[in-house]
Amino acid sequence: MPASKKRIQRGGGPAVAGQQVPAALRDWVHIWHGVRVRQEPPSGSEAAPVSRLLHQQQRNSDEDLRRSRSAEPRTATSIFHSGSRLEALSFWQSFVRLPANSLFPHVHSSSNPRRRYKDFLYVLLNMRWPALGTVLLAVFLVNIVVFAVVVYGVCHDPDTLLKSFNLSYQTFSTIGFGIVYPSTTCSNIVMVVESFASMLVTSAITGLVFAKFAKPRAKVAFSNVCVIQPYGKRYLALVMRVANATQSKDVTHDVIMEANFKVHLLRIEQKQSDKQWAHAKTTTSNVLCSYNLKLLQHNFITFRMGLAVVHIINEESPLFGMSEADLAASDMIIEIAMSGVDSTLQDTVSERYTYTAEDIRWGFRFAEMLEFDEFNSDVIMDFAQLSAIETTPIDYTPRFLRVSPINIPKSYDFMRLYNSALYVRWPRIILVFVICFIVINVVFALIYWANMKEITPYPDIVVSDFELAFFMSVHTIATIGYGSISPDPTAVYMNIWVLIESSLGIIAVTIITGIAWAKFARPRAHIHFSTNIAVTSIYGHRCLMFRAGNTRHSGDVHENFFRIGVILTNRKTGLRQIYDVPLVRAEWPSIKLPATLIHVIDESSPFYKFQSLDQLSESRVAVIALLTGLDTTFSENVYARKMYFWDDFAFGVQFDDFAVLRRDCIEVDFERFDALIPEDTDHTWSPRSA
Repeated sequence: MPASKKRIQRGGGPAVAGQQVPAALRDWVHIWHGVRVRQEPPSGSEAAPVSRLLHQQQRNSDEDLRRSRSAEPRTATSIFHSGSRLEALSFWQSFVRLPANSLFPHVHSSSNPRRRYKDFLYVLLNMRWPALGTVLLAVFLVNIVVFAVVVYGVCHDPDTLLKSFNLSYQTFSTIGFGIVYPSTTCSNIVMVVESFASMLVTSAITGLVFAKFAKPRAKVAFSNVCVIQPYGKRYLALVMRVANATQSKDVTHDVIMEANFKVHLLRIEQKQSDKQWAHAKTTTSNVLCSYNLKLLQHNFITFRMGLAVVHIINEESPLFGMSEADLAASDMIIEIAMSGVDSTLQDTVSERYTYTAEDIRWGFRFAEMLEFDEFNSDVIMDFAQLSAIETTPIDYTPRFLRVSPINIPKSYDFMRLYNSALYVRWPRIILVFVICFIVINVVFALIYWANMKEITPYPDIVVSDFELAFFMSVHTIATIGYGSISPDPTAVYMNIWVLIESSLGIIAVTIITGIAWAKFARPRAHIHFSTNIAVTSIYGHRCLMFRAGNTRHSGDVHENFFRIGVILTNRKTGLRQIYDVPLVRAEWPSIKLPATLIHVIDESSPFYKFQSLDQLSESRVAVIALLTGLDTTFSENVYARKMYFWDDFAFGVQFDDFAVLRRDCIEVDFERFDALIPEDTDHTWSPRSA
């Protein structure tokens, strides 16, 4: 299988078909075998009824109160309830438990062949940045204190514990001011060991920070409720809403490509056992059953704002035939899982969320969370409305150039800084680093300047007090340590601040190295798409055409695979959805010679009903083009995307020629790349060198 299509076939292609089973076993295959269900009454506050059919924000609604009374309460012995969800844990519980995005967050294993300490790396990588920073600082301090105690207690060199501590941190941070140094064989041996330990610990911390930076994480927010709404005139639909929770306003940044959704249902059911199943007498018992819910659309070319995940409750659905009261009394949990490719890191990301019967709203639909600002050409995406529900249909989504997210539930400020750095050009990044370097040194210089008597310079240094403090700050954060300017080894105040600044210097170098490494190693496609989509006639057939080409001067992208999708409104649900549109030729070995992509507009095409720009504008049509390829330099998958709006369509025109193939070379003129001519005009362009 070509490397560039591994993720596409996993996300967009058909799932691997399971083995066909006899009709008598179709219910049996959904049982999670080997699991015994024990419904025990909870203790303490958990014994209170866990059924709350309606969300708090609708509790004052008379209609909601009527629905609440009509539904049967669930028992207090339910396996799946709001407290069983990882999202319902308190901050400290989630901090200790280290959320793992799992359907089963509370698993207690016994006789596990894998030792717990072997998962320590996963524990560190899953920690939040403040917690991880605290752990790393503790490692740093413990090493310094241990070697300080050893060199003082065993070698008695230096002669005081404070000087031993100063010697230890200067050795560990590789400053070496020279004012404190080992003078005996014993202390020199200890410092040799500490310097080696410093190299190991610093390398390990740097690698850990790199791994955490590179660890892909989806910035996705899920609605805290799901709804049951009509689907057409015959069926109902289970709908969940998901939104891209990035803080970026640029519509081309932080896009999740090839977003693939799966919905799983776990439910406690009563099944009748017989000798064929359980090798025992016929009994009725509770069993755990698992279902994969089929979605109306499970794969989306791109995911940048919000979308609805829809499961039609038809005869094939395990929810078919259930009433509102049946759902309310069900002991079940629904998990929605999203996986896709982050456009910033060019890597796979995933996120999950779970719903119980308490989170289902019967007879509602989601309210609009987008507000169009015509003056600024912005779409305001209000995350406070992510879970808002109402009975009115959802409006069309207007064209937008920028997204202004507000009330974002997840704010990854530190990681946003890192992700933004991947988009910023090198001159600006270097300027930011220089400014930060100067500001940090000025701040610490002011701290040192406030207590100049604890700074020990060489007598031949003739500078002002502030210059002396500033140069000492530079020597400290850069771990230079000439020795000409150093803190008094007996001064506690000064040495504490020097320790803090030296630690900050190591952290800063680690972060800068991580950003530089990520920018160098990040594969990019550098694909240029045509400005317009041309709608023309070819041999009497209407066709949609656009172009894409590789603009690199060196290196190539192989195994190019194109997909396009059109954003339209589903008449049955009133929701905006992305529909895949087939191309005449989707695969290209190379697009160093730019390719023209063609879609034939036949009766099955979603473009068949559109004959003019006015019709496209009325339906707010938008087209997304996505390229997946294999970068020959990095041997990594690369992605490129382009969004076209209704006013980017051009009717009755065709693309002009832009390249000439010669014996020894190909001449490509990118000035002609977007050139459009009337569809009944012959191609008359000739290359400049002709």
